[in-house]
Formats: sequence, C-alpha cells, structure tokens
Amino acid sequence: MGKLMICIAFHFDESRLPFLAKVLQNIAGNYKCDYGVYIDTNTTDFGKYAKEFELAWSHKLAHPFHLTWMHREHMIEEIDNYDYFMYIEDDMLVPWENVLNYIENFKLLWDKGFVPSFIRVEEKNGEQFVTDITKQQKASPYAMIGGKSFIALDEPYHAFWIMPQKELKESMRKDFFRLSDSREGAASYPMADLGRKPLVEVEIVNDKYEVSPKCHSFHISNTYVNGDSNFAKIKLENIFL
Repeated sequence: MGKLMICIAFHFDESRLPFLAKVLQNIAGNYKCDYGVYIDTNTTDFGKYAKEFELAWSHKLAHPFHLTWMHREHMIEEIDNYDYFMYIEDDMLVPWENVLNYIENFKLLWDKGFVPSFIRVEEKNGEQFVTDITKQQKASPYAMIGGKSFIALDEPYHAFWIMPQKELKESMRKDFFRLSDSREGAASYPMADLGRKPLVEVEIVNDKYEVSPKCHSFHISNTYVNGDSNFAKIKLENIFL
C-alpha cells in the first residue's frame, strides 16, 4: 500500500500513557507497511517519557484545543514523502485489516462525494457498546457501491481519517493548517473542511443491519461506558431499529 504517515494527538496525562503505549504496540506489531508515527503533545517537556516516545513533538499552546490542529503541519511538510496520511487519537486502536478496508472504501466513495467512516467501540463486562451514538436509527441503506452497502449515521464519528496523498494534496486549502478552538473540526478534516458525508459499511446479520466489524475502532480508554453521560450506552448490535 505504500508508505503511511500516522499522526496521533496526545493531550498529556500520565494516566493515559498506557493507552498510547497500547496504540503504538498495535501499530508496531500489526501494521504491515512502511510507516512513520508523529505524536503531538501539549507539554513542552516530555521529560522522562521523551526517550520512550522519541517521535513526539511538544507544543506550547495558546489554547489546549489547538492540539488537534498540529498534525496538519506535519502533513504539509511531509506531503511528498508518504502515500497515505492517517489521523487518530491517543486512545484509539484501529486494527490493520480495518485500515486496509478503509482505504478500499475510500476508493469506492471519494469520486461519489463521500468518505468512509468508523464507529468507536467501548467494552464493559465482556459487552461492546458504541461510543458516539446516543439513539437508535432506522437502517436505511444510503448507497450500494462496489457490491457493498453503506449507511449514513445520524450521529457520525469522524475524528479519525485516512487519505491518499493525491486527494489530500488536491484538497488542501491555504488555511489547511490554522489555529482555532474547534478541536472537533480540526480532527474531522474530510467532513468539517471538505463537507464530505461520512458513510459506514454495513452487513446483514441475523436478518438485520449491523455496522461491519471492518468499520470498528476501539476506544480503549472506555471513557464513556463507565460514565454517566448518554454516550456508550447502546450495545453494538442495537444501533439500528
């Protein structure tokens, strides 16, 4: 597949280092390609962690939400040195097979005005919950493309994306790297900046639609399933009515 740039936003918190380490271990142990990892963190002194995470860039930020913009600077600088560009967060584990499927779906969807999407999955007591969806929706296929069924989620998650060099270079505006307090917009380039509708691939399981496992990413901090918010309270198999 060529060379992959992986940019990771890591808002420094010592308790979150195990999540970052697990994400990096997944990449090192399973990604079957030539890759480079770029970690952006908000501390200006990585201290004793600098040696373990040698590829970290420390930033003195005027606003903490600026952190999720930093990856764009790397992408501008390295646009001719990588074939694919990937943005994730420090606690987001993406299986290698799902990366390959995302790239396959990107080729199917891009020319039709869409981009692939993922869902975040959290786990509790051996059960899986979808992080960002707070209400069930009707399973109405949005498109059948390349022999695959895709659905637009009412509450899409898109703070993770991959783009080939050609499409990223062609779509970059002069303000691709800028600073604002919209951390979600910064992390959601294809949807926020380009206005592309994200679609998830679905499969029929036991006579009902489910999001394909190839579109799962794992929010390994399990932040919401153990909290009191409405997030991560719907079981993975119950997204659709």
